[in-house]
Amino acid sequence: MWFYFKEGQRTGPMTESDLAALIRGGALNSETLVWEEGMVEWQPLGTIPLGKHLQPGISTNRSSPAASPPPLLPRFCDAVKHRDPISVAIFTAVSVGLYWAVYLVPAHAQDLEAITKRQRINFAAACILGIITLGVFPAVLTSIYAFELERAGVDRAVQGRQQSLGAQITALLAACYILVFFSGGLAFLVCVAINSYVAYAMQKEINLYAKSR
Repeated sequence: MWFYFKEGQRTGPMTESDLAALIRGGALNSETLVWEEGMVEWQPLGTIPLGKHLQPGISTNRSSPAASPPPLLPRFCDAVKHRDPISVAIFTAVSVGLYWAVYLVPAHAQDLEAITKRQRINFAAACILGIITLGVFPAVLTSIYAFELERAGVDRAVQGRQQSLGAQITALLAACYILVFFSGGLAFLVCVAINSYVAYAMQKEINLYAKSR
């Protein structure tokens, strides 16, 4: 995915074809700074292969900040708590999902607030709703948080992030609740295993933003 920097604003992520369309339309010039995952630093558009889409004779914008381009959003956050993913999965399994629903999801809400700088639901309120809804509310929150973590990973170009995290977590939790409502017995144990894996995957992703290990 590509980003570009113009008039003090960073725009993206976008596909290469979308960026090429902007270039051909004259919205960007040879000095516009661009970046994609894998590049060491921002580069002027005219110095990379995508520059072939520039219109001949297009004027350059000398006010573009060609020197010292801004970095991507900061990755590490002091307020994000590092937890061992394997321990999280074990606690979730042993507590039959209660650890995940009553403690971990509200705790992840606080971590997401630190990562995205967006206010989240109060810890106590999340705990109470998790109990009242028998885990449905935490499942919905976890799906939302998984997609937001996925987007944060793209914005910060975080190495080691899990691809398609949001879709993966949502599919697993949906399967879990379908099993619970339409089956019984062994299905319940399968759901506990799914919740344990979801807890593991979410914690592993959140740990990418924690300073302390």
